[in-house]
Amino acid sequence: MEDDFVNVDNYVPIEAAIKAAQLQFPQLADLILTGGSAGKGWSRYQTLQRCPRAFQLTYLNGPRDSGGTTMSGLTTGSGFHALAAAYYTDGKVLALQFWDAIKNQNIDPILSEEVERIFNGYLDHYDGVDYIIPLAVEQTVVSDIYGWSCRYDLIARIDDPPLGVFPGIWAIDHKCMAIFDEPTLHGWDLDGEITGEATFWAGSPMEEKYGPLQGVMLNIVGKQKKPQKFHRTWMNYSKERQERHIANLQYWDTVETGYRNAFEGKQWPQSNGNCVGRYGKCGWYERCKDE
Repeated sequence: MEDDFVNVDNYVPIEAAIKAAQLQFPQLADLILTGGSAGKGWSRYQTLQRCPRAFQLTYLNGPRDSGGTTMSGLTTGSGFHALAAAYYTDGKVLALQFWDAIKNQNIDPILSEEVERIFNGYLDHYDGVDYIIPLAVEQTVVSDIYGWSCRYDLIARIDDPPLGVFPGIWAIDHKCMAIFDEPTLHGWDLDGEITGEATFWAGSPMEEKYGPLQGVMLNIVGKQKKPQKFHRTWMNYSKERQERHIANLQYWDTVETGYRNAFEGKQWPQSNGNCVGRYGKCGWYERCKDE
């Protein structure tokens, strides 16, 4: 599997390194950079759809990090997301200082080199010439009624967008990808995380502060070495699409309740066809193998 960084030398996991490094920077200390949600985020429903047993272990059996591991292919993205948050908070200097602090936590040097290469390529491509005007990073919105939530990687104003894109306020979601095929670049319209970002904006503190949202932009950053690729996908969501997303979430809430009732005090079923996926082994692979 690509990006299969194995912790054989007691290296610090990158998410733990990011949390420790954050404490050294007041402007970053309060940001949520390493996953988790203030409410019921899309990853909760995505996990339930992928595997009921993984959902039980992740969300119902104590702390989310009790025995599971991060899928190997996600570690590079975690590093890039943290650096992008620092960059759009206060520029390149802060991002590079933050990265030095992360590396000093003794992370895997192979992973360190990969994240650094990808982020430096991003700076070479966009720094000083980008049309993004950052307004806020890593902002969370929680529904007052249902407790559903989403987190915005970046909220930005774009005054001079590419041809065919409306200027205004955009939610931006960063994605690190190794392959730039059609599904990778244009297969996000039905993604629950992205749809939720558009759906939960209306009536939120974000809308009150920044105004109406034009849509969501996927800031896709390539993992390729030479040439490294970059792409931005722009998506708008109709009121009907947003209402359908809410109906979907209500359905999956019902499914979760059904599992809770049917398997109270028991082990939930495994979806064995999903134990290995595009990002490597499930974080609970070893746990389930030993059960």
